[in-house]
Amino acid sequence: MKKIRLLALAAALVCGLLIFLYMKSLNKPAAASQEETAVKAVVTAAQDIPAYTVITEDMLTLTEYPEMLVSDKALLSTEEAVGLQSSRAVYAGEMLIRDALGSAEEVGASLSCRIPEGLRAMTVDIGLAPGVAGYLTEGDHVDVLVYEETDAAAGTDENGQPLPTTTPALGETSRILFEDVEVLTTGEVNMVRDGSVIYSNLTFLLTPDQCRILTDAEMRPGCSLYLTLRSRTAEEEADA
Repeated sequence: MKKIRLLALAAALVCGLLIFLYMKSLNKPAAASQEETAVKAVVTAAQDIPAYTVITEDMLTLTEYPEMLVSDKALLSTEEAVGLQSSRAVYAGEMLIRDALGSAEEVGASLSCRIPEGLRAMTVDIGLAPGVAGYLTEGDHVDVLVYEETDAAAGTDENGQPLPTTTPALGETSRILFEDVEVLTTGEVNMVRDGSVIYSNLTFLLTPDQCRILTDAEMRPGCSLYLTLRSRTAEEEADA
């Protein structure tokens, strides 16, 4: 009788242990499931952000990502990004990480890596200059035209010297300075007018000789620069 009770007690303990282990195994997937569904709010791009662009508040948004997919370098607040520059293109919906942003000095240093051998990067003040300055983006190709004011001869005085005049000379006063020049990057936004962005300056890829010629043109009195935009589609088809 005593043995039967001991056997019954042992069997009860074994059953209890088995039930405990079974219940514990049921809880594991639930815990794992909760861990997988945990989310964290991170900073993402609300729009496409070109490389070398100063980040503003309206370019950013907060998006919830599964916590297990959030990078250790992800930004968790928009304040961390505003005022910095993008060191590469960032696309809408992309999680912003610290490696994609930097100060103007840090990002500017990487610009030299994008200059092909034999060429130079030269920045030209554009401001409100006529042409397509308000519709250009990084990677566009343009022709650079120069317009020079000239005066018509108004005769000579008794000493044979030409008399001054403000009458424009007839004939050609504008010419193409360079063709097919690449816009390496755009400068700070000067203003937005009629939906187009007017940049304070543009940086072109030029040969050393072109840099010298462009500098001479900028320094001449009465000289103005104009830009005409080339078709990117036509150039891509020609290269294909």
